[in-house]
Amino acid sequence: MKKKFFSLIAVMCTVFCFTSCSNNDEPATPGSKFEDRDYTDESGLTLTVNGTPYFGKSVDFKHVDGDKAVVTLAGAPLDLSAIIGGVMSKADNQPAPGFSIPTSGVIPGAPSVEIPVTLVGDADKCTFSGTHETEYATFSYTGAMEGENLNFEVKDLTLKNTSMAATYATVSSEYNVFDVFRVVWEADKQILDMPVSSIVGLMSVFIKINNAEGQSESLMSLFPKMLKDITLGADGSVVATYADTDKEGWPIVTSPKGFADYVVKEDGSILLFVNPANIVTSLVNVASKSRALDINALITGLMTDVVPLIANGIPVCYGPAIVDQEGTVTDDPSNISFYLDEEVLLPILKLAAPVLSDKDIVNAIVEAASKDPNMGFMAGMLPGILASVPEVIDTTSKIQIGINVNKM
Repeated sequence: MKKKFFSLIAVMCTVFCFTSCSNNDEPATPGSKFEDRDYTDESGLTLTVNGTPYFGKSVDFKHVDGDKAVVTLAGAPLDLSAIIGGVMSKADNQPAPGFSIPTSGVIPGAPSVEIPVTLVGDADKCTFSGTHETEYATFSYTGAMEGENLNFEVKDLTLKNTSMAATYATVSSEYNVFDVFRVVWEADKQILDMPVSSIVGLMSVFIKINNAEGQSESLMSLFPKMLKDITLGADGSVVATYADTDKEGWPIVTSPKGFADYVVKEDGSILLFVNPANIVTSLVNVASKSRALDINALITGLMTDVVPLIANGIPVCYGPAIVDQEGTVTDDPSNISFYLDEEVLLPILKLAAPVLSDKDIVNAIVEAASKDPNMGFMAGMLPGILASVPEVIDTTSKIQIGINVNKM
């Protein structure tokens, strides 16, 4: 009996020893239970940048070996087919085939940022932290992973070039449109026997919009009341102070961070990163008013000319303001222009030309103008103006459209 008892004890000890040795041979490494995956708003990602929640982004996690991993910060792809298909179905057109487009990244100026990290913790819960830099910015970061969730914080984000970090107030004027807007448009073709710059300038005076009190006011006069100022932050953020025209009395509000970012590309040029859904939806909404337009051509144009601007940034020029139609430059160093030039505008205008000259769309625009008490007087001129658009665009050699501001 004693012999059997001691034999049982020996077997139990042997099993225990082997079990212990097995656990020692295969220790659980930090994060080993986390599978490679792409975290987004819909799949467990909480992302903040300098304390501000950011949405529409992604953080891709890949386990390398042991406590080593790589995280990649990027913009979450935009489902273009959902936008186009949803709008175009209203016009009884076939929805676009399924595809997505890249969007701007988490860090200004970087569509994606790959960061090697060292995991600290255990197999089920771990953290990582460090510092990193890109071409345009420096920052620190912390990450915490638990269950299906990733909390990622970007901290101390600062642009390497902060020369344009400041607040810029829009300019008001009662008489001179060139005080408010930068309008330079040189083309061989004229509109109604007038230079294109003159037509654009006159339209900002003649186009009337109801103000906060419901009274008709010119776009030139109303614009600085609608957009008060723009602040370019040292962290690459773009924040605007503007009138909320959807609310009674047009209260002044400030846009949250995260909707637009910028970097200084070089002297005289910044790259602006904006929400791509707004651009695509606006173009497709206009196109949906016609049954004759080639939606495939529109999509091709979007993919060729607009998508690269979304992911890589819109080049926005800046420089001394031009204060009259002759191109006179201001001698006030604080009075500058932010504007788009032919590099950006011409490809988009060529894409929009067939849309704006389409018969169905022209009729819709003229009808809308004729019903608007502020625009009715222009209804008779619009067909001739819109009919000139394609040739004006084809013969354009220089174009600069933007706003004048005072650096505060």
